[in-house]
Amino acid sequence: MQDIKATKNLKDEQYYIDLYDKFTIKECHEHIKIYSEEKPPIPPESFELRDLKNNVKKMIGDVALCFLKGNKFASKSETIRRWIQRDKMLDELIENTSPSKDIACIHCYNPMTCKEKEIYWGDNTRVLFFFYCEKCKENRAFYDNGEEFQVAPDKCTKCQNTVQRKYSRKGNKVTIKLICPQCKFTDKEIWDFNERTKENIDKNFIADRERFCLSKEEGLKYLTGIDNLKQVTRSFEEAEERKKQRELYDAVAKVKKLNISDVEKLVAKSLEKEGFIRLKLENPQMSRDIKIEFTVQDSKSGIHEHDRKMKLKKVINKALLETNWKLIDDGIYYKLGILSGRLRGLEHEEDLMKLVQARQKKEKE
Repeated sequence: MQDIKATKNLKDEQYYIDLYDKFTIKECHEHIKIYSEEKPPIPPESFELRDLKNNVKKMIGDVALCFLKGNKFASKSETIRRWIQRDKMLDELIENTSPSKDIACIHCYNPMTCKEKEIYWGDNTRVLFFFYCEKCKENRAFYDNGEEFQVAPDKCTKCQNTVQRKYSRKGNKVTIKLICPQCKFTDKEIWDFNERTKENIDKNFIADRERFCLSKEEGLKYLTGIDNLKQVTRSFEEAEERKKQRELYDAVAKVKKLNISDVEKLVAKSLEKEGFIRLKLENPQMSRDIKIEFTVQDSKSGIHEHDRKMKLKKVINKALLETNWKLIDDGIYYKLGILSGRLRGLEHEEDLMKLVQARQKKEKE
């Protein structure tokens, strides 16, 4: 079986922890830079005002930095989990994708050997395969769909013609000279790998991590404080809302909260006065509230069923007017002297508020 080197994406967990902390440190340094930027000079007589503004600015910056560090801790675990999951999926994609067959060298037409495969980072859903010709020492690269990888040619900044590249190396410094054969314009790039290595080494990483990256204990303390602050804010907002709607909340407080037994007695007594007897409640349907079907017999005869349905509805609504129960408006049914309908019982404050508001609106109509 062909041995193809696969570039692995998944790293050990500490790699992701360090990477996340590096991003956190970078954001914190940028934050500090913003709050420490000097403003244009101001007149001498404003020195005291300037000092006051600088102190206020520093205080705001310090508070904002605390929230930045805390928020970075809050999203740390989930972000690292997503990174690890992403790299696992990329490795599975590489592992389960096979190269195109019968790739030939464009010079000698001999079959080429696939030596390596990796994720093409321009598109994380594609795998790029690298082929090598043992005879000509030439290379070609193909995507998993058989499309050949092509390097976009460099363009001259003056005339936009394709330029030629010439490489030279001295130690760890590579010089790339770009030469335009059309207008003879030349340019060059210098890659100093010593400098690039220095850029990637943060000598203050350990100290910065201690300064900007919260420990588990510090992070949990921050999250607890935020939760407490949110609770206090919600309580304050609820108190303000109650002040604005004091009359509504007072009306809700006066609503009589009856259980099923109480409401059965209340409704039965009111109905009997109007000739509706033998009230029977079925098994209740339990959810956020209670819904319960009922039947009652009409002891009066010779009256049109529509009038008796309307009378029943009026009696029940009146009986339940000051309670946490209501007649569900999906109709009263009448058949051979038997009437049926449904009642609904509420207990949550927000539901009772809507009930009271609906009743108040009906009174005004």
